[in-house]
Amino acid sequence: MVAQAMEQQVLCVRRATLQERLGGIPLGLTVDQEALTAFQEAVRSTGEFRPRPALEEDPTYLQVIVQGLVTDGASVLALFRKSREPQTDRFVETRHNAKIALSSGGHVEPVEANSGDVLRAALERELSEELVFTPVPPRSALLPLGLVCNAAPDASLFHRVHMGMVFLVPVPGAVHLPEGSNEFEHVELAGRDRLRELLPRMEEWGQILADAILDGRLSLDIPETVVAKKRR
Repeated sequence: MVAQAMEQQVLCVRRATLQERLGGIPLGLTVDQEALTAFQEAVRSTGEFRPRPALEEDPTYLQVIVQGLVTDGASVLALFRKSREPQTDRFVETRHNAKIALSSGGHVEPVEANSGDVLRAALERELSEELVFTPVPPRSALLPLGLVCNAAPDASLFHRVHMGMVFLVPVPGAVHLPEGSNEFEHVELAGRDRLRELLPRMEEWGQILADAILDGRLSLDIPETVVAKKRR
C-alpha cells in the first residue's frame, strides 16, 4: 500500500484491478463472501493513496469507502444530513445535502496506512468523528456485510468513482451525535416501517441498503459471539 506525501489523500484501487479480482464491478449490494475476501485482498495488496480532488474526476480508480450499518439487531440508525456549503480550504461533500444516510463512514486516510487493518481502522475513526457511543463498540465487533456500488458505465461521474464496504456495527448501548455536529441534524433508530417511510429521502447507497434489509437480503442479526462480548 503506497502513500504519497500530499494533502487530502484517500485510499483507492485501480478499476481494472477490481474488475479482474472480482470478475467485473458488482452493482448494488454484494454479500458474496468470496467477493468480500477478494476486495479486501485487492485493497491490502494494491491500494494506494492519491489526492481526493483528482480522484473525483478519474473513473480509472475507485475510491474505497467504509460504511458502518449501526444496528441494535432490529432497527438501523438513520442519519439526517445537514445542508453544507463548499469550503475553499478543504473538500466538503455537498452532493448529499439534506438527504438521509443509512450508514456512517467515509474515506480511508493515510493515518490508517500502517494499522494492519486499514478498513476497520478507518471505520473506527469515522464512527468516532460522526457518532458518540456509550460504550464504544470494539474493532472486533465490526463485521463485514457486503460491498455497495452503483458505478455503472452510464452512471454519473460521482457514482463511477466510489465503492463501499459495509460493516455491521452493533449498538452496545446508547448512540447519539456529538455536540455541534457539522454533518448531521439528528439520528434515530428506524425499524422496518420507518425505513419504508424514509426510503424516498435517502441517498443512493442508503436506498440500496434499505431495499436489501426490507426484502431480507441483508440481515441485521447480531452474531451471538458479539452479543456475548457485549454482556461481559
